[in-house]
Amino acid sequence: MCERVDDVELCVSELATNALVHGVPSGRGFLLRLLPYGDGDGVRVEVHDSGDGVPAVPQADVREPREGGRGLLLVSELADKWGVEERAPGKIVWCELGVARGAGEAAVGVARFPAGIVLPRPE
Repeated sequence: MCERVDDVELCVSELATNALVHGVPSGRGFLLRLLPYGDGDGVRVEVHDSGDGVPAVPQADVREPREGGRGLLLVSELADKWGVEERAPGKIVWCELGVARGAGEAAVGVARFPAGIVLPRPE
């Protein structure tokens, strides 16, 4: 079984939530893609949205008690690397995670994840 499945799930959740809350204009959706990374034993998570702005890890002290603002900080700590690419319109926020194999276990391939999911913004 994939040792980093929890990390992948958390990164998907954080990037999708950020797109929904900050990146998707009203009436629009976003695209979530999970792709092979590295030698095929890792996962690249991409969230495409049509909103403007460039996401960044917060520079303020995140230990202060408040709700939110930690999503990209979590992604930056869990992922091997992450970034933002331009898209017309909008952007792609992505992260890549190598997936380790347990001793004696087969690798869990990315094929078990759908290649792309379009999620509409709820009204």
